[in-house]
Amino acid sequence: MLGKILKGLIVRMHRWAIETPRRKFVSCGENVSIDAYMQCSYPERVKLGNDIHICSEALIHAQGGLTIEDGVVIGPRVTIYTCNHNYLSDSALPYDGTMLLKPVKIEKCVWIGVGVIIVPGVTIGEGAVVGAGAVVTKNVPALAIVGGNPAKVIGQRNSQIYEKLKSEDKLYLKLRKQGFIKYNEILYANRKNDKV
Repeated sequence: MLGKILKGLIVRMHRWAIETPRRKFVSCGENVSIDAYMQCSYPERVKLGNDIHICSEALIHAQGGLTIEDGVVIGPRVTIYTCNHNYLSDSALPYDGTMLLKPVKIEKCVWIGVGVIIVPGVTIGEGAVVGAGAVVTKNVPALAIVGGNPAKVIGQRNSQIYEKLKSEDKLYLKLRKQGFIKYNEILYANRKNDKV
């Protein structure tokens, strides 16, 4: 009995933690899923498109403004900052009380891997892939694959395949919601190709 009550409370707390910032976003499109323990300060400065997934433990400080366009997947423990302290100040060390606001924009169909850090003022171009653990300090070109600290271009997506999938509206989250893609099927398909 007590177990059921506790489970119910945990479920309600989880829903509250997810839904509260969502209601405060400037805009929030359809088919947006946000996993547990996501923290977002200044949600009233966040604009979310459609078919977006933000994994667990993401940390978003959106005081400078954040736009996430359609079809974006953000991995676990990603950190996005849109402001910084004024460390070039001549009035105090290590910085003064001024916040320097610089918006971040994540364009359509971007995949951001686990543990990525995105600093203020960055735009991540459409269709880009940001590898796990990367620190994005500069703009990322469209369809680029970047990784490292600081993030550098390490590859490029096939533009013909990308444009074909985009024209057919084959967004991962949209297909998954419609039942055309199941996570376990993808894992098993990859295992079939493995040589034992």
